[in-house]
Amino acid sequence: PYFYVDKLCGKSRVGHFDGVCTVVMKLFNIVQPDCAFFGQKDAQQLAIIRRMVRDLSYGIEIIGCPIIREEDGLAKSSRNTYLSAEERKAALILSKTIFMGEKMVNDGEKDAQKVIDAMVANIASEPLAKIDYVSAVDGVTMMPIKKIEGCVYVQKQLESDLEAFKREKDRLEERMKTMKNNLERIKNNLLEFV
Repeated sequence: PYFYVDKLCGKSRVGHFDGVCTVVMKLFNIVQPDCAFFGQKDAQQLAIIRRMVRDLSYGIEIIGCPIIREEDGLAKSSRNTYLSAEERKAALILSKTIFMGEKMVNDGEKDAQKVIDAMVANIASEPLAKIDYVSAVDGVTMMPIKKIEGCVYVQKQLESDLEAFKREKDRLEERMKTMKNNLERIKNNLLEFV
């Protein structure tokens, strides 16, 4: 459905994002949510779902949730259970490399290729690590970038996500009050018939 489904993860997972979009679209049609929460761990999937929602005029607010990590820094994933102790230890190179790249950018590096090269070299230092890709992309279009910029956008996006989360929480609390009142009314009506 989108020009970036066959890039990045999509290169080695042909058809995966088509399936994701189909399943998510069916779920949205059934549930009709105001907001939906997706992890930022799969940034490409998050971008594709945001684009799908916008293109199909769903009116659903898609909220990116931060990556949750294990104590050692490895991103939480059900797939971690399939790793041997040696593989799990080796997998830490990925989070270490991500944090290293983030530090480079925070320290002022704006040349995307320099950050990519440093990250590739760091991952290559782990014999068990296999690189599918390392890329710097625009967070919305998933298209490659040469210059890293847009930290203000990231901050604004985080603030937007937090506000949306608070609104959804308030909306759910209001729905719970209504449901409680409806249940009380049903209970009273049943007591009248008994």
